[in-house]
Amino acid sequence: MDRPLVTLNQAVDLAKEIWGLKVDSSSAKNVRELDSYDDRNFYLYGMKDDKEGEFLLKIYSPCFETRELVDAIHKIMFHLEDAGVVCPVPQKTMASDHLEIRNLPKTPNVQQVKKPKLDKKVDLSPCVVSLFTFVPGKTVKDYQQHGHSFSNEVYYQVGLLVANVANALKDLKCPVLEEREFGWDLFYFDTLLRGHDQIASEEKKIVKAVQNSFKKFVKPRLDVLPKQCIHGDVNDGNILVQKNSGTDEFEVSGLIDFSDVNYSCRVFDIAIAASYMLSVSGDDVNAAASTVAGFHDKCPLTQDESDVILCCIRARMCQSICFGANTSALYPDNAKYLLYTANKAISVLKLLAEITNEDFDKRWRGLCRSK
Repeated sequence: MDRPLVTLNQAVDLAKEIWGLKVDSSSAKNVRELDSYDDRNFYLYGMKDDKEGEFLLKIYSPCFETRELVDAIHKIMFHLEDAGVVCPVPQKTMASDHLEIRNLPKTPNVQQVKKPKLDKKVDLSPCVVSLFTFVPGKTVKDYQQHGHSFSNEVYYQVGLLVANVANALKDLKCPVLEEREFGWDLFYFDTLLRGHDQIASEEKKIVKAVQNSFKKFVKPRLDVLPKQCIHGDVNDGNILVQKNSGTDEFEVSGLIDFSDVNYSCRVFDIAIAASYMLSVSGDDVNAAASTVAGFHDKCPLTQDESDVILCCIRARMCQSICFGANTSALYPDNAKYLLYTANKAISVLKLLAEITNEDFDKRWRGLCRSK
């Protein structure tokens, strides 16, 4: 995994050159880098088309090798906006496109730092650059890091959000996404998992047990599980919430970061969301159950989906552990962000090991409101 190397000033320059966005970078409130896994994201406040506004500049990782993939991501976002889902919207460049490709340097990983090139030549890679509207608000992760907790009502609303996305994308055709293969897609959990050799022995045993269960219970059903375009990463850092002015209670308000959209099993999206809400809750199984219940009330799970969802929740936590270990070893300066979920995942997996499919099925069905 390679990350682009881009400074704040370079981000401001790119936005101006490609979109005509004018940002006063002398004020720190107008430009800042946001946390990210492998892309580089920058918040920008400035003037575009004679109007002030907030924007997100995204420089995609070089792993996004073709513009066709990013075009497909944009297609998903436009489709969801039309369906009423609050999400970022791609902005047209001055050349009337929605992206531009620039040759940019890579962030050196720890191996490259240890073995610098003698010729000092900078390696440049083609990177897709896009600008989006910035969706205001704070994420579940933002609030949790400041000591806030959430009710099962919020987790239920997360399930509703994932259901709205599933329903909106149900019939959308996107051949590029159908051909996409990457490690975070649970479809490849048993074949493209990296980092297994970089985790502790106790973690290896737990991950191996989940992989065995996945091969036994999920893999034989992959052909019959409903498939469609999915968000692919509905986590606490991508779910926006706000406080209701009347009740002062949290409400889910939007969804961001569509870099992992793909064509895969529909159940994976709600399993991913449920796994992260379980992590947010501090190991309260009802958080995951409420998330699944919200989804089922608006987008009913098939019997096959309900049979495999608990195993898929466990598999996502295993991905967080392994990929977190692998990537943080390469980019230790970003380890705090990369290991945020991984550090909580083992306790979640230990908790889930004590729960049977029957117990979890009974729990989430009991929280459904559409009887």
